[in-house]
Formats: sequence, C-alpha cells, structure tokens
Amino acid sequence: MLKKLGLTLLIAAGLSVVVLAQDPTPVPGTGPAAGISVMGGDEDALRAFIMRYVVGNSQGQNVNITIGAGPTDLPFTVSMPPNATLFGTVARMGENDAASYYDTAYDTPETPQALLDFYKQAYTNPDWQVTSESVSPPAAFSGQTSAYASFCYQQGVATMNLNGYSEGRGITNVNVTVQVPGDVYTCTAASQGAVNDPVFALIPSLALPEGVNVQSNMGGGFSYYTPNNRSNSVGAILESARPLADIANDYNAQLAAAGWQAIFSETSEHTAFSTWTLSDTQGKTWHGSLLIAADNNPNVYNAVIYVEE
Repeated sequence: MLKKLGLTLLIAAGLSVVVLAQDPTPVPGTGPAAGISVMGGDEDALRAFIMRYVVGNSQGQNVNITIGAGPTDLPFTVSMPPNATLFGTVARMGENDAASYYDTAYDTPETPQALLDFYKQAYTNPDWQVTSESVSPPAAFSGQTSAYASFCYQQGVATMNLNGYSEGRGITNVNVTVQVPGDVYTCTAASQGAVNDPVFALIPSLALPEGVNVQSNMGGGFSYYTPNNRSNSVGAILESARPLADIANDYNAQLAAAGWQAIFSETSEHTAFSTWTLSDTQGKTWHGSLLIAADNNPNVYNAVIYVEE
C-alpha cells in the first residue's frame, strides 16, 4: 500500500526532481470506474516511475512535479475557468540563462471556444498580447474540437501557450505552458496580430445518422501546397448495418442544410461520392467533396470530407 504522500527529493543521473503532493483526494473520471488501475510497487517506485515517464531525459534541469496545484513562482497567476479540475504542474527549471518551462494540466466543462474566450478576457491588460489563436470547429464525424492560443507577457518577460482539446463529451482537456524568459518568435509575432484562417471553419460538424457509429476518428489534414493553394480534410471509419446509400443520403442532407450547394452525386454498391461548392465568411467560393467507401470488413465504411480553393 502506498504511503501517505509527502515531500520527497529524488536525485538520479544528475537530475533533481521534487514531487509535491497533498493528501490524496478523488479526481472525477480517474478512478477504477474510468478503467484505470495502479498495481504493485510502493511510494518510491511510484515516484521513480513518474520521474521516468513524465520527466524523461531532461538532463541538466531541476524538475518540480506539483500535484493538484499550479505554478507559484511566476510573475503572474495562471488563470483557470470556474469548475476546473486541476491535476498539477510540471516545472522544468533552466540553469543559468536557459529558459524555464511550466506545464499545467486541468480539465474543464467549458468548450474549447469558451476556453479561448475566457483567456482572452482574463489577459486583456496592457501587459499581455494575443499573438495567435485558432479554434477548430467540431470534427465532421466525431464532434472533436480543439483551441490554441499564444500570449506574450511584458514584451518577452514570458510567453504562454494554451491548448484545449475536447472529444465532444462535455469535458475539455487543457494544457497551459509558460516559458520564462519568453519565446522571441512568439512575441515578435504579436505585432502582426492574431490570425484565423477561414479554411479551418469550412467543414461543418455532422450529427451521426441513426444506426451509425464512429469506429475511429482518423483526424484530418491541412495544406497550403495543393494545386489550388489551401485545402482541409477530415476522415473517420464508420460502422453501420444500414445500406451505404442511406448513410450517404443522411450526410448529404446535413451538408445541404449547412449551406453547401450540391453539384454532383453518385452511389454504387461500394462507394458514395458527392461534390459541392460552399462559401466562407468573406464570400469566397470553395469546392468540397464527400466520399464514403465500403471497407473489406462488413458494415465498415471509410469516410472523408475534403475542401479546397
């Protein structure tokens, strides 16, 4: 049985690791009900595992792992939205003139868009500049979405990166990384202002048709180097006993409801394909397509939505 966690100093291979913890308290979604079990070992073995798994090979740095708390030695406070579940902070302390990094992890019921709005509101004073930001719309087939933003503090005293990711189940996983002193490139980009490319918002989120499940979300791909300049795509592996034509008709109806204009549609025994035109918020016309192809396994389909200039 693990001993009550206290303050332990681990020194191995020239790396100093401080693990700080308070009395253990339940964290929603991380107990046996979530399918997670910790078996074997003692406190020393657990701390050695954390050192190896979390810290890795960060030689020449003092690494502090703080459970259930954010960083305390920054020139500002790392804000979190209400009702956040804080897991802890990994601080990699640089020596001499090397930068130090503070990575804080927490969960929040806020959506990635609401999370980004919260941070932009929290850091509106003259000390801060938003240097870049982006929010991906919910993935077409699975509802997954993410948000990213970078901030510059006092013209380079520190920089902060925000990453939020949601699987569409009501919880957003958040990592906030602070670098001291700040990243020069991030603060240089501040003068250019935050830029959002409209291509990221062109593919709408689609509801799962009745009797269809997402077996695997395959992600997507963005490129500036297609023959017609920019493109974006998202794919998934679907599972359903329904006929391919019915599944395609359901998705085509949702694309039409989202404002896509149908150009061509064709369905065979193994493939459903449709092409479209659509407009972004500036009125620019884009070209889209939906392809659903039967897999070698029965009742399994590979689906992809693709847009390009």
